[in-house]
Amino acid sequence: MKQVLAFFFALIFFSLIINLIIGLKKSDSIILNNFFKQNLTNKMNEPFTKYNIIFIETNKNREYFTERELCAVESAALNNPNGEIIVYSVKAKLNQLLLNLFSNVKLYKLDFDEIIKNTVFEQWFKLNSKLLLDGPSPIEHSSDILRIVLLWKLGGYYADLDTITLKSIEKLLLFNGFSVQSDNPLQVNNANIIFSKEHPLLLDLMQLMTRNYDPNNWTGLGQHRIIELLRNKCSESMDKLMIYAENLESNKSKTMSCGLHLFSQKFFAPYNWFDWKILFQRNQSLEIHRFINAYAIHFYSKKSEKETYLKNSNSIFEFYAKTNCPISHMNFFNK
Repeated sequence: MKQVLAFFFALIFFSLIINLIIGLKKSDSIILNNFFKQNLTNKMNEPFTKYNIIFIETNKNREYFTERELCAVESAALNNPNGEIIVYSVKAKLNQLLLNLFSNVKLYKLDFDEIIKNTVFEQWFKLNSKLLLDGPSPIEHSSDILRIVLLWKLGGYYADLDTITLKSIEKLLLFNGFSVQSDNPLQVNNANIIFSKEHPLLLDLMQLMTRNYDPNNWTGLGQHRIIELLRNKCSESMDKLMIYAENLESNKSKTMSCGLHLFSQKFFAPYNWFDWKILFQRNQSLEIHRFINAYAIHFYSKKSEKETYLKNSNSIFEFYAKTNCPISHMNFFNK
């Protein structure tokens, strides 16, 4: 029965692609047609499970998602056909074409008060809303809060909107933990997080986040609190919590004292933030060997948002955008 349903949905999906191709110029349609021919069968043959992938857009001044943000959503949907791509947005709208093509993408209105209801942040926000909203980083700090609350309530995988997903994250869903942006020295971040629904450590983290809030500390609700959680709850040193590609299988049965892990830099951030320019430089696609174990790539929008995107540059960004978000990639130039 599942195979029949998969085939039925594949036919519907492919018919939508045909309609899209008709409206594109010939060269673009050939690229898109070949891409989906090669990938559709493989995607539909993957085992059927459901899990959540969560994105958040907290900028109230943005009418539409940027092309790079659309690429984040599209690549997650394309590489995770069994995942539910949950996008929360204050105001920005998704490309209707993506919503039509990917039935696993859902856009929801972001209501901060409603999301934090029945958590420690509900009372905290009543006392600290002015401090948060009038501070220097209201968008970033609101996002730091929302990602943890949504993971607590829904469970799944959270990713920043400046990422390109390269493959299914299902294998990592066996673990609970945070990504690191550097293995050496070890630097934890909250750009990519995986937790099961109502995990007790997320409650502990939320409690820590509500203490001694400093609106001027940009990472005060993110990296600093995560490190504090690890030190308070884990008897192992942080380096012992690390998961690498080579020990992924062996760690499935390995239980840490605090029940969480740290995902190696190679999984989500093969390049550190201070090397972000390499990702957009010409003829750097020869460096793709560094991404062999990557599930997604973080492009550090805080640094790169004004970086000019060059067509046919053979950059790392272009190499992965072409194959993982082909529709959004075309829109970079078909305006």
